[in-house]
Amino acid sequence: MSRQAPTGTQTTSTVRRQSMRQRIILLVGLSVLLTAVVTGSLAYVRIQGVVHDQGETILAGDTRLVAVRFERAFASIAKDLRTIAGTPPIRGIQRAMANGGRDPLDGSELDDWRHRLETIFTAIMRSDPSYFQIRYIGVQDAGRELVRVDRVENWLRPQTVSALQQKGGEDYFLRAMEARVGDVVFSELTFNREYGVRDPRLIPTLRAMLPIESPNGQRFGFLVINIDYQRMLDANFRVVAPLHQTIVTTSTGDYVIHTPEGSSAGTSGLEMGEAYSRPVPPIVRLVANGQQPDGFFEFSDVVAYMVHLRERPGLRTPPLGIVLQVPKAVFDEPSNLTRRDLLVAGFLTTLFCVVMATLAARQMLDPFRVLTDSFAASSQEDLQRQLPVDRPDELGDLARALHDRTQRLMESEVQAEVILNNMLEGVILFDGEGVISKINSSAEMILGLRPSQVVGQTVDMLFDEEARRQNASLLVDQSGQSTVGRARELDFLNGSGDRIPVEVSVAVLHLPGRIRYSCVFRDISRRRQVDRMKAEFVSTVSHELRTPLTSIRGSLDLVSGLLPKEFPAQLAQMLELARKNTERLILLVNDILDFERLQANRTIFRPVVCKVEELLSRALDLQTGMAQGRNIDLRLAAELDPDLAIEVDPDRFQQILANFLSNAIKFSPEGGVVEITVTQAGKRLRIGVRDQGVGIPESFRPFVFMPFTQADGTSSRQVSGTGLGLAITKKLAEGMGGEVGFESVEGEGSEFWVAFDRYHVVPQATLVPTDAEEALLGLHVEDDRDFASVMRALLRDTLVLHTATSLAEARRMIAETAFDIYIIDIGLPDGSALSLLDEIPADDPRPVIVVTALDQPIEDARVDVRIVKSRFSDKELIRHLREQIARYRAAKPPAPPRSNVRGPMA
Repeated sequence: MSRQAPTGTQTTSTVRRQSMRQRIILLVGLSVLLTAVVTGSLAYVRIQGVVHDQGETILAGDTRLVAVRFERAFASIAKDLRTIAGTPPIRGIQRAMANGGRDPLDGSELDDWRHRLETIFTAIMRSDPSYFQIRYIGVQDAGRELVRVDRVENWLRPQTVSALQQKGGEDYFLRAMEARVGDVVFSELTFNREYGVRDPRLIPTLRAMLPIESPNGQRFGFLVINIDYQRMLDANFRVVAPLHQTIVTTSTGDYVIHTPEGSSAGTSGLEMGEAYSRPVPPIVRLVANGQQPDGFFEFSDVVAYMVHLRERPGLRTPPLGIVLQVPKAVFDEPSNLTRRDLLVAGFLTTLFCVVMATLAARQMLDPFRVLTDSFAASSQEDLQRQLPVDRPDELGDLARALHDRTQRLMESEVQAEVILNNMLEGVILFDGEGVISKINSSAEMILGLRPSQVVGQTVDMLFDEEARRQNASLLVDQSGQSTVGRARELDFLNGSGDRIPVEVSVAVLHLPGRIRYSCVFRDISRRRQVDRMKAEFVSTVSHELRTPLTSIRGSLDLVSGLLPKEFPAQLAQMLELARKNTERLILLVNDILDFERLQANRTIFRPVVCKVEELLSRALDLQTGMAQGRNIDLRLAAELDPDLAIEVDPDRFQQILANFLSNAIKFSPEGGVVEITVTQAGKRLRIGVRDQGVGIPESFRPFVFMPFTQADGTSSRQVSGTGLGLAITKKLAEGMGGEVGFESVEGEGSEFWVAFDRYHVVPQATLVPTDAEEALLGLHVEDDRDFASVMRALLRDTLVLHTATSLAEARRMIAETAFDIYIIDIGLPDGSALSLLDEIPADDPRPVIVVTALDQPIEDARVDVRIVKSRFSDKELIRHLREQIARYRAAKPPAPPRSNVRGPMA
C-alpha cells in the first residue's frame, strides 16, 4: 500500500526502497546464529558447571515448601484448639463445676454445657478426617475427662460420663500441665491407649494439647486432639504433591516415605522406632542419633536436603524433620566440564557481534540522531521544513509521518485556542501545586487581569485575605470535601481588588505522568442581583398582600355577622362572594410564598411526636365547612390506637392534609364521600385521603407533584387552583423525613398519601420516683429502631429517652435540647456517632455510654462506659446508668421536672 508524500517529494512507490530494518535483521541474525551454534555446541557437552549449586538450591526450596505445608497443618490444628477454647461451653463447664453443677450466669446445667461442647467437638472432627478423638480433660480427679468424642469407623460418638477416663498418669498429661498458658504443645508419637492398654486398631497417635486456665489463673485442664498421624501425613502429601521422594522423620526414628512416581508411588506405612519392617534410610539414622542442622547431605547413591519444622510463638510443633532425596545419578546428570571454554567462546562471539553491530548502527542510525537533534532545537514550523521527507527508507517514512502529525497537532492547537478564547465562561488551567499556566480571554475580561499578571502565580491570588483565612480553595470546600466535578459559588478578587461572585466548576485533566486542573467560572453578579430583588419582592408580597388581605377577610366576616335580617339577599350574596374570592387570593399568596421558601430551603420545621388521632381529628374539623358547602361526607375510615403517633411539625402536617382534603372535596361529585385512611407500611404509617372523583389521567401522572401543573390547565377549567398545592405538600413531607405518593383509577377516584415513621407515646418516667427527683433526659443515638424500642422498654422506669437514628438528627436534637445523658452507637449510616463527642465540652459532667455491636476497645477518655450489645444484661445496663447518673447528679444543680416523653416505635 503506497503512502501520499508531501508536495514536492516522490512517492515511496516510485523509489527503490533500501530497508534499514532488513539490513539490521540480516546482520543481527547472522551474529545470533553464529553465537547460537558456537555456544550451543559447547553447552551441550559441558553443562555441569553450575548444576550442583543450582540443584542444591532447588532441592532446598522444594524441601522448605513441603515443610511450610506441614507447619501450616500444625498451625491449623492449633487454630482448631484455640477456636474450641474460645467457645462458651469451655467456661460454662468451669462455672457449673464450681457451683454444684449449675452455671450461675444463665442457669445451664453441667450436662447442658457438656452436650454443647460435644456438638462443637463433632463439628471440628467432621472438618478433618485425621482427628479421631477430641477431649476436654480436667486437672481434678486424677485428670478425669470432662467431655470426649471418638471417631468409630465412619461415625462420631460422644462418650457418656461413666465412660470418661482418668488420664493423670499419661506422659502427655504431664507435658500439657507444664505448658505455658496459650501455648499449643504436641506429644511424642505413640500408639493410642484406652483404659491403660494399647488400642487394638494400632493408630499412630500425635496429641495436640492446649492448657485451659480457670478465672482465678489456676490450671483447670486442657483440650486434647488425638490425630491419626498416618492419615494426617497422607492428606498433606496429597495437597503438597512433592516432586521427589520425601521422608518425614521424628527424633525417635519414626518415619514415613512418600514416593511421587514409579511402581512404588504413594506413601509407605509408618515405621516406628520400636520395630522397623524395612531398611532404614541413612538420613533417618542421622536424625535419630542426634540433632542435625538443616542442610544438604550426600550419600553413596542419593543426595538429600533436610529441614526441621520451626516453632512459632504459642505453637510448639513436634520435632519433625522433612527430607527430600534424589538419586545421585539424576542429580549429577548435567555436566559442566568445559565452563571455561564456554565462557571464552561466548566472550569472543559477543565481542564480534558488538563490533559488527556498532559499525552498522553508526552508518544507519546517524540520520536518526540528526532528526532527534532537530526535534530538540527547532520550533514546529522549522521542524516541518527540516524533516527529511524525501528519503527512500524508514527514516523517510518516519519523517513524513512526523510531518503529518505535526501539521495536525498545530491545527488542533489553533482550534483549541480559538474555542477557549471564544467561550463566554472564564477558564483557568493550573497544576497540582495551584500554579496557573493559562487563562482565556473571558477570564481576562471577568477578572480584569492580563495573562502576564496571572500565569505563574498560584490560584490563591483569586481570594482576598479574609477568604484565605477561611481556607478558601478551588479543590476542597471548608469541610475538607473535594469539589472536583461539582459546581459551587465563590467570590473571586478582580484586578481592582473588588470581590466578584462567580459560579465555579473544577475538572481533572489526566495527562501522561502529571495531573492538571481546569477551572471554568462565570460571573453571577446579575444572578445575585436578581436573587436579592426576588427576596425583596417576596418580602414585599408577604407584608403588603397578606396584611391587607387578612384585614379584608376579617372585615367581611364582621360585616356578615352584623347584617340585619331585613338586609337584601343580593347584597349578602355579594359579601359572601367577596369573602370566597378573598380566601382564594390568600390561598394563592400563601402557596406562592410557601413554595418560594421551600425552594430556597428556608422553611424551618419543628417536629414533635404527636398522636395521630388528634392530628386527624383537627384536620377533619378544619375542612368540615368546605365539605358541607358541597354536601360531601367527610369521615375517618379507620379505628386508631390512641397511643399511635408520628413525629411531625403539627402545623406543616395540617397543611399537607388540608391540601389533600381540599383537592379531594373539590374533585368529588356533589354528595360524594371523602375518607381518611390509616395503614401500616413496614415501619412507617401511611395516612391517605381517598375521594370518588374523576381520577388522574395516565398521561398526567408523572407531573402530579410538579409545580404550576394541573390535569386541566385551560382557562375554563371547572376547579380553580394555583397548581402549587401538591408540590408544596411533597416538599413539606420530605422536609419532615416523610414521603408522598398516590394511587388513582381514572373515572373512579384517587387516593393521595403521606407516610412517616410510626411512634408510640411513652408514659412519663422518672429516675427515682420515691425521692421526687426530676426526670433526667437522655439521648439514644441508634439507627436500629427495634433495638431502640427495647432500650426504651428496659429504661422506662429509669430514664426519659429520646432516639436519633442519624448523626444529622442527633446534632439537631443536641442543639435544641439539653440532655443529661448520652447513649450512643458507633456505626450509623452517615458516620460514626463518636464524632458527636467533639460537640460536648471536655469538662462536661454528663455521662456518655457507648452501646455498640463492635467488640473492641474505645480509646476515648470522654466515654464513661462501653457495653457490647450481644453481652449486656438489663441489670448491668441499669446499674451502669445509676452509677453514672448518681455521679452526674452530684455535679448538676436541681432542675424542674420535664414533661411527657415520646419515642419511636420498633
